[in-house]
Amino acid sequence: FYFTSRMFVPKDSSSGNVTDQQPNARALVNWKRGNLICSSVAMSLFLVIIVEFSFWGSFGTYIWEAIIFMKILSIFVGSIVDKQLGEALLSAPIMTAMGLVQGIVTMSANDFMDFLLSYIVGFGFLIIERMYVGPLQAEVFGWAYDTFASVSEHFQASFPSIFGNNQKKASLGSSEDALVPNE
Repeated sequence: FYFTSRMFVPKDSSSGNVTDQQPNARALVNWKRGNLICSSVAMSLFLVIIVEFSFWGSFGTYIWEAIIFMKILSIFVGSIVDKQLGEALLSAPIMTAMGLVQGIVTMSANDFMDFLLSYIVGFGFLIIERMYVGPLQAEVFGWAYDTFASVSEHFQASFPSIFGNNQKKASLGSSEDALVPNE
C-alpha cells in the first residue's frame, strides 16, 4: 500500500528553494498518503466481508436482491470515499475495487442463465446510474440533508428538555435585561 500511495500522492516539487512551508507541505503529503492507505485498508476489509457473504449457501437464490443492494450501497460508499479522500484520483482505484468485487460476487449465481441475466441487469443499472443517478445525486443528497436539518431543528425547538440546551434559552440567560418579568 505504501508504494502505491507514493505513486498516487507524489512529492510536491513546485518550488526548488527551501522555505518555511516545506515542512507543512511534507506533512500534507504524508497525511494524504496515510489517509489513502487507511481508506484502502478499510475498504479492503469491507470488500472481503462482501465476498465472504457471497459464499452463503442461499446467496444464489437472493442474487437479484444482492445486486440491487450492492448498486445502492456503492452509491453511498462512493460518496463517503470521495468525501474522505477529497480527490477523484485517490478515490478512483478504491471504487474500482468495489466494482470488481461486485462483478466477482455476480458470478456466484446458481446457473449460467442467472449469471447472464444478472449481468444484463447490472449493465442496465450501470446505464441508469450514469444517466440519471449520477447527475442528480448531489441535488438529492442536498435535499435530504436540508430536510433532515429542518426536522432536527423542529424537534430540538419542540422538545428542548430531551435534546439538550436550547440556544435561545442560553442567549437570554446571559443578559440580565432579558430576565425582566412582564407586569
